[in-house]
Amino acid sequence: MNTAKETVSCKIEHHAMMFAFLAKRAIEICGEEGKQAILDGMTVYGKERGARMAARAIAHGDPLNTMTNQAYGEWKPDYDGQMQFGTLRTEPTLQTYISKCAWCEAWKKHDITEYGKLYCVNVDNAVYQGFRSDFVCTPTATSMSWGGEQCEFDWGYPLTPEDVEALAAKKKDLGMMAMSYGYVYVAQVAMGAKPAQTLKAIQEAEAYDGPSLIIGYSPCEMHSIKGGMMNCQKEMKKAVECGYWNLFRFNPQAQTGGKFMLDSKEPAGGYQEFLMNEARYSRLTREFPGRAEELFAKNEKAAMDRYDHLLKLKEMYSEL
Repeated sequence: MNTAKETVSCKIEHHAMMFAFLAKRAIEICGEEGKQAILDGMTVYGKERGARMAARAIAHGDPLNTMTNQAYGEWKPDYDGQMQFGTLRTEPTLQTYISKCAWCEAWKKHDITEYGKLYCVNVDNAVYQGFRSDFVCTPTATSMSWGGEQCEFDWGYPLTPEDVEALAAKKKDLGMMAMSYGYVYVAQVAMGAKPAQTLKAIQEAEAYDGPSLIIGYSPCEMHSIKGGMMNCQKEMKKAVECGYWNLFRFNPQAQTGGKFMLDSKEPAGGYQEFLMNEARYSRLTREFPGRAEELFAKNEKAAMDRYDHLLKLKEMYSEL
């Protein structure tokens, strides 16, 4: 008998249709009481989602604010172009829009929008309040599932320029994004810095019963390393030593104290020297010297802050 486990991936269309069919059946059997039960259930579901997002934010040492609410959302598009959304403004309050919704597309495709649209009545506000109970998300336009041109929301608080920058950085940090789900094995490696750590990560990722992600630092010709690609292994080592690249492993299945392992030491200095060893950076000092100095200092500070954040994760996960 084949006892191998089969992983089933639930896409947005599946999620949308399961809700719509459940709502349809509840209303057919129980009428208005069934409809109200669906709406109440959606509020509970939304708050549970928001609470999970808040737990992940806290687990990563982040405050519960509007910026982190945007950063720790659970649902991501299944493919490019499936969703279209953006920002209307960031101040005095954050306002966002959705002009193409995968849920709405699924209900329309299967001619069940009449029931699917109940999903949209309060889910965004419920998620927001589950994230932080004093938050309120206010729809400012008729949602698409109810006949509007696009969904629009006011989140009640601004995103400062610093918040916008921090949010963009979080969305670019692939490792932290994957860790935020809580069930993905994640490792950052650099074979030239610690070959044993790289092999350990590969072994753990292969053994992990779930999705695994290994992110490797891999210099290429476009980095224009001094001395050429024959020095790429040395460049990996320098990147880790100065704090440009960090080594860690996150294993959700590990025992208490072993879920997060920080495998790189505290930065030993030489950050600017590392940058100047690659022509992709050093050429900026010749073409835009003032701007280069500003950006290099900003980049180094971000790297040091990133290592401090990893230290906080190490301390936190030592007890989980």
